[in-house]
Amino acid sequence: IDFIWFAKKDFIAAFEDDGVFFAPHPVQERPKRTFVPARNNISLFLSPAIKKNIYSQYLAFTAVKRRIPALHLKTSLPFHASPDVTVLGWMPQDVYEHEINNTYLALHVSLAESFAYGAYEFLARGIPCLVSPTIARNFNLPLYNDVVIQNVDSVQEIADRIQYIVEADENYYRELSDTLYQAMKELREYNNTSIVKIFREQGISISKIEKSESIISI
Repeated sequence: IDFIWFAKKDFIAAFEDDGVFFAPHPVQERPKRTFVPARNNISLFLSPAIKKNIYSQYLAFTAVKRRIPALHLKTSLPFHASPDVTVLGWMPQDVYEHEINNTYLALHVSLAESFAYGAYEFLARGIPCLVSPTIARNFNLPLYNDVVIQNVDSVQEIADRIQYIVEADENYYRELSDTLYQAMKELREYNNTSIVKIFREQGISISKIEKSESIISI
């Protein structure tokens, strides 16, 4: 259960035919990263939950590192530190943002997500982040985009995609970054406008939401 929603009985418009509550997640703007970091910086910033598909991603990193020995993984997960893996644990906001901006490729190939704000933090800055089809749908990303892993259980597919993006030339990387940044900009505009519209239609006060840039920006 991601959250419990209390509402009036006539609050129907936000529910689709199957009775599942739907409202777009409000998201904040993030500054576009303007530089390309070192290619060896891979990030795995996830919570230690089963649905996060942690071990497939870690094994994929291990596999691709045999092909590209210079790769280095930074993670928030409680792994054992090694010369190839830096365990960051909990990070203050300034350190977190520094590590995000110095990531060449992030991994967030979850089995299931209500939205995936962790992946959004990378993509909204134009930083490539491998995601599952579930997250791609949440973000209105085409399923054929190069950052979308089709078989989330496939260590080989994740490893091959890491290698493909890391070894691609800088022009490709910059174009991919621009595409992802633009897609997240469109997502932000759509989600934030839609949720305000839904609340207005239901007579819910949104004055605080509209005024607070920390919650929503349209």
